Amino acid sequence: MSGSRNPLRMELLKSAGMYVPPPQSCSQRRREYFVRANRILGSYATIAAYSDLGRQWAEQQAKRGAFTDETPMKLTIAGRTMHANYRVVKRMLDEALPQLVNYIYLMVYGNFEAFLSDSICDALAQLGHPDPIEETIRLMMGTKWLGKIDRISQKLNLDLGKRTRTRHFKDLSMEFLGTVHTDPMELLERMADVRHRLVHYSGRVDSLFASEYPNSGLSEGDLIVLPANLPYDVHFFFILLTGLIDEAFSDRFGWTRTNVSLEHLVE
Repeated sequence: MSGSRNPLRMELLKSAGMYVPPPQSCSQRRREYFVRANRILGSYATIAAYSDLGRQWAEQQAKRGAFTDETPMKLTIAGRTMHANYRVVKRMLDEALPQLVNYIYLMVYGNFEAFLSDSICDALAQLGHPDPIEETIRLMMGTKWLGKIDRISQKLNLDLGKRTRTRHFKDLSMEFLGTVHTDPMELLERMADVRHRLVHYSGRVDSLFASEYPNSGLSEGDLIVLPANLPYDVHFFFILLTGLIDEAFSDRFGWTRTNVSLEHLVE
């Protein structure tokens, strides 16, 4: 996902020499979303870096002849020890990043669902609904995203129609696994489909996946391996989407929004 017009209006954080999104107008729920997002993506960067360092060290030791494929190794994490030879450890290190990408993708997607569910529940409670949690579950379940967002909009009298969505995302190229979408709800449905396949299926490409994602670079029978940059791209998409949704809820229900510098949300 990208956009030549810098749709997120990224700014240079001179103290760190990197680009970050500008301060965001946030209700409490959107602020919580960003706190979780920073934790998830920070963990992704840290674990990926340490995994790669471990792989490099092991390869260097093997090249020096310090051990062979059959050399026994011991890995200890939080008091639990795993014994394996270097051949197994090497395979685990090779597979670590692809598996991590999939896990982080699921967490980034789930973080958005948590934000939306919390916002719906708060709104229903404010309206005096007798069981806001149960009604939130009903609104979030059982239909594709296009129907889901329309149902939520109608229930809560929100301006989240296609015209509003198109205007909000006009500068963002919404590409996902090689396919460009014009409506964020269509892209969100694709994300949900991949999430469902990773959680509820074997995690392998079947004929339907191959036909629906012809430009993904994956063939039938392959493990579903997502691009390493995808969790960040999905999060950038959610920055825009949570902004649209948060503004609609806040305008409708009078929620206070404050400007928040995302790079400072490290609770």
